[in-house]
Amino acid sequence: MPQRGKPTFSSSSDLYREVNMSSALTVGCFCSQCDDQIFRTLDAGTGDTTRRMLLLQAYRSAGYMLGQTRIDYETMLGTHRELGTPPSLAPTWRIKDRRIASNLKEEAAYSIHGVRYVLDALKAAIYGEANNVKVLYTSPQKIELEMLLSSACYINSGLFGMPLGMNWNNSGEGMPICFLSLLPLNGRHVLGIVYFDRHRQFVLAQVKRFLTLSDHEKGFHLFRLTSANNFGFAMSPRSYELVRTRFPDIVDNIAMDVRNMLANRLGQDWTNYHVPRTFPKLVL
Repeated sequence: MPQRGKPTFSSSSDLYREVNMSSALTVGCFCSQCDDQIFRTLDAGTGDTTRRMLLLQAYRSAGYMLGQTRIDYETMLGTHRELGTPPSLAPTWRIKDRRIASNLKEEAAYSIHGVRYVLDALKAAIYGEANNVKVLYTSPQKIELEMLLSSACYINSGLFGMPLGMNWNNSGEGMPICFLSLLPLNGRHVLGIVYFDRHRQFVLAQVKRFLTLSDHEKGFHLFRLTSANNFGFAMSPRSYELVRTRFPDIVDNIAMDVRNMLANRLGQDWTNYHVPRTFPKLVL
């Protein structure tokens, strides 16, 4: 597995770049004092229940999302102001439904509200004050790719990239958001997913489909999803070289998927993608 302080590879707009371990899995959304106080047991990987540590990781990821969402919209709103366009007249960025937002200013407020809703719900779940957030986790028997991950993503497609055409409603509750983690917790590696109860049917259907895959397909699709959809993915140099040299077309195709998402274009349909039987396995 990747080791803290050692070179590793992390997702970026170029899919991977070499950084040290702490940089790969650290998100800059809390000051160092608050980060240490809130996430001490999580970073130690012990001292708390596995469920609560997975909720803490989801909360940390949601905090990053809130900060990044603010930066994105402040940058765009500032650009329009410099060009002489009032934010209330600037076109929307991602939201196409005018019932939700008819200009960039409304979209920014709406999007930030949606992430805040998620953050508040996770906080309540951590302190046992809500039961609308669910956690699934397992300890894999074998992970042939040496990687760790801490992910947060809105899911507007199924497991294989088929578009679902969903969007938020006015309370930010509609589109499924899932937090994926593969972390060393309490002396074992834990693969976990945190989700909202209202999305239970969708999430369980995706999990059930994932479990029907062969071990090499599980390994590939976990690698694909985490490479393309999250900001906290780390892989050891040895595993990176293995994938890059033995399966260069796979890495290129995933990179193309990332570029499509960054440009707000639909990703690829991976339903019938042929996964080489020699791809590193994930055994659950």
